[in-house]
Order: sequence, then structure tokens, then C-alpha cells
Amino acid sequence: MDLNIGTRVVFDDRLLRRTKDRMTGRALGKIGALLRKVAQRSLRYRNKPSRPGHPPHVHRRSSFQRVHKKKSGASVSRPTSPFRELLFFALDKRADSVVTGPAIFQNRRTKSYKVPTILEGGGTVYRRVAGKATPVRIEARPTMGPAMKVSKNKFAATFAGQFRK
Repeated sequence: MDLNIGTRVVFDDRLLRRTKDRMTGRALGKIGALLRKVAQRSLRYRNKPSRPGHPPHVHRRSSFQRVHKKKSGASVSRPTSPFRELLFFALDKRADSVVTGPAIFQNRRTKSYKVPTILEGGGTVYRRVAGKATPVRIEARPTMGPAMKVSKNKFAATFAGQFRK
């Protein structure tokens, strides 16, 4: 007796692509959140400046406050550092990537340069002293580079087993 048994496998491309995009977005979101948290924790509150090559020390400002909610339901405003609180991550779905870093914050005095860029890589800024612009060399105090080194070994684990769920 001769039996011909055939099998046919059909893949739904759109369903697979949608599932891959959703799982990739979820994993990239976790990577962005992890990188942001590691960078925030590397920024320490200190009064003295940090050593060159180490993450910058941040300072609390009363003009920049964050509301903390207590278990009792009351909320308390505490002064925090804008540099530490303005670290964000954003998902770029077109490029399948995540961007993590500090928001660019400027005011009247610093509009000629970007503060996070100067801190990350170092550079020269001009400071006005008695109406005269004087160049000041700022040594690099990277934040995102060291955070990337610390957390990059955990990136592969976030992608592992995404399609098994």
C-alpha cells in the first residue's frame, strides 16, 4: 500500500512582520530604559566638580523641582538636577533603533553651544568676563559612553526568546 502524504506550510508575512516589529520595539524600549537608568545613576549629587573622564557631578536647583508622591497620597516637591531628570530615550521605528541621551537645554547665556555635547566630548566654550569673551577649555566628562559600556552586555538578553512568547 502506497500512501502519499503531503504537507504544506503557509507563512503569513504580514503577521510575522507585525509580530517582529512589536517584539523588536518592546526589546528596544527596554534597552533605552536600561541605558537611561544607568546614565542617571552615574550622575552623582556633589558640590565639587568631577574628575575629567568621569561622569559629571550634578547639583540640585530649587528652580527645577520634581513632585514625589508618598504612600499616604500627599505629594512633595523636591529640588532636583535638570541634567539628571532630562535624560530621555526615544524609539525610532523606521530605523529599528533607540536614541538615548540628555535633552538639549539652553538659556540666554548658553545659546552658542550645547551643554550636554560639551560635557560628553569636551571642547572650548567662551565665557564673558568684564565684557570680554575668554576661551575656556572644558575637559570631557562623558555620561552616555560609560553607561553604554556598562549595559551593552545585557542588550542581547532582551532580544533572546522574543518569538517564543
